[in-house]
Amino acid sequence: MATYHLLPSLAAAAESKEIPPVTDATRMRDLSFALSGTNSPIQRLPVELLHEIFLACLPTNEYTPVSSRLAPLVVSWVCKRWRYISLSLPMLWSSLALESTSLTVHTNCRYLSHAKFWLARAGRAHLTLSIQGRSVYGKESSVGHDYTAFLTVEGFVQKCTKLDLHVPISTNGFLDIMRHAFVLVDAKFHDVSSDFHLSSAPAPIEVDNLRTLQVTAPSIEPLLRWLLLPELNGFVIRESDSHLGTCLTLTNLLARSGCRLESFSYTTARRAALGPAMAEFLAHPTLQGVHTLALRGFTLCQQALAPLRVSDYPRQHILPLLADLELGTCSSYDGDLAAIVISRVQGSSPALKAISVQFGYEQHALDLAQLNKLGLGALKVDVRGYD
Repeated sequence: MATYHLLPSLAAAAESKEIPPVTDATRMRDLSFALSGTNSPIQRLPVELLHEIFLACLPTNEYTPVSSRLAPLVVSWVCKRWRYISLSLPMLWSSLALESTSLTVHTNCRYLSHAKFWLARAGRAHLTLSIQGRSVYGKESSVGHDYTAFLTVEGFVQKCTKLDLHVPISTNGFLDIMRHAFVLVDAKFHDVSSDFHLSSAPAPIEVDNLRTLQVTAPSIEPLLRWLLLPELNGFVIRESDSHLGTCLTLTNLLARSGCRLESFSYTTARRAALGPAMAEFLAHPTLQGVHTLALRGFTLCQQALAPLRVSDYPRQHILPLLADLELGTCSSYDGDLAAIVISRVQGSSPALKAISVQFGYEQHALDLAQLNKLGLGALKVDVRGYD
């Protein structure tokens, strides 16, 4: 314990000239060794314990932002030992949120260069990446290509288990990322262009481990026609324009993939009628394990809603595990929607737990009354009106 008071003792001895001046390297080493005993107790913690402390210091965000005030950068600047330990801990650098606000292609490239050094410290650890890049006016395709190359050519997407991409990329860029997604489990693409005329038809791309996929694009049809997703169980689609071939493309994807979806969400920005093709899609065997279904932006007529009704004569029960249903605008006859919901609350096991729908209150007075009555029980009801 006396070593903690060694530094003041040495200082007092120096003032009294009991310690001769340090004139050579040997005496310098001796003095350095003596002073090393004054290190604080935290410097004596084992490396394994410091690993746990450093990991516990990481931000609680889903992805780690690049900030000099947050771990891992802040712990790497404390002292030489901490820097060595932090740089040799791959898990400390395996998550990254890139938020480029650059207005030029040059500075975007420089920003990605810095990110490359960060992720290189992750070694062979699996990565979780969020990239939010600001489009450069007139250079959107160039910027998207830069980010795609960053993920594929540099090899980062090969190690990525979770990807959240908020930059504009082309159809070819999307397919290239999926082609290299060897361990990808969760992927979100928020801005993908739709190119129906690819330079060459790609070979089928199987993404073995992908479980959840979210895609926002003008049309998803050219993006999905080449994919095989055998482990997919959560699927979110957002289209700015709907096409007649979308349902067929979705059906073909599920048929060749053999996956079993548990949640499915389809949103279209342009209001479209939900026709028989969607009803056939919902009856596909791979969707019969779905418990969460959302169809937003569609107008639902009686023909589209009828298959959702549970009936014993004849036996008809698609989506038997459905618990949460969100629909667009209902244009069926008054009372039909409520009858469907009642059949799923009283005649289905497990019963429907939540329903969200939009319709005109005056045109659907009976639906509104019966749904509100059901809402007094276990069913959660959300009715959105319009003029």
